[in-house]
Amino acid sequence: RTVRNGLLAFCLGLVLALVVVFLADALDTRVRSVDAIRGTLGLRLLGRLAKPPASLRKHNDLIMLADPTSRDAEQFRALRWSLDLANAEHGARTIMITSAVDAEGKSTTVANLAVALARAGRRVVLVDADLSHPHVYRPFDLDQRLVQALQPIGPAEDSSEADDSSRRTGQTGSLEVFPAGSALQDRDELGFDRA
Repeated sequence: RTVRNGLLAFCLGLVLALVVVFLADALDTRVRSVDAIRGTLGLRLLGRLAKPPASLRKHNDLIMLADPTSRDAEQFRALRWSLDLANAEHGARTIMITSAVDAEGKSTTVANLAVALARAGRRVVLVDADLSHPHVYRPFDLDQRLVQALQPIGPAEDSSEADDSSRRTGQTGSLEVFPAGSALQDRDELGFDRA
């Protein structure tokens, strides 16, 4: 009865494989689409950002400083515009960008967005609050140890470099960065008693 046993084993194997596949799919909670984000969070998506060009990633450069009128920089101008539209009814003056894991592009995104906002005529203060892995100082070539004052960055000082929106309104934006300093091994080192 080799043929019967072979067919029975094949059918049982197929059913078991299908059960494993459906079980793996049911237990997979990763977000794979924009619609899944909208449905799960019930929030409007402000934009999708592509990975920066390899040449910029290699040197920790920002597209909004290196080539602010390029196609790659357009996504950050679009994000700024979407943020302005979403914020029109709320008037928020503080924005926080975060994620659940390291190396997802928070620092690159927030730095490029800060430059885009400054180029649009806004006064921007970028605060690096990641005390365990501070990175915001890198693309601006700041000294990581300088944590006592805001460091001015000049992305929109030259009016010929400013975006059309800031040229129309006559506003010149500014960007200042407050680096987090060196990474803390023990977050209790903050010294709240001195504050």
